[in-house]
Amino acid sequence: KEPKEQGDAKEQGNDDNSTEEPVTAISEDNVKDQSIPSPTPPTPPPQ
Repeated sequence: KEPKEQGDAKEQGNDDNSTEEPVTAISEDNVKDQSIPSPTPPTPPPQ
């Protein structure tokens, strides 16, 4: 039972890293999304 507990602790550590990685990816996605929609709307009106 002792070794199983250690495995859980190691798994939780990985989860923390995995959660931090996605958060950064989402932040970059949000910034890119805002930059893309901004220049896109001003293009159709002139046409």
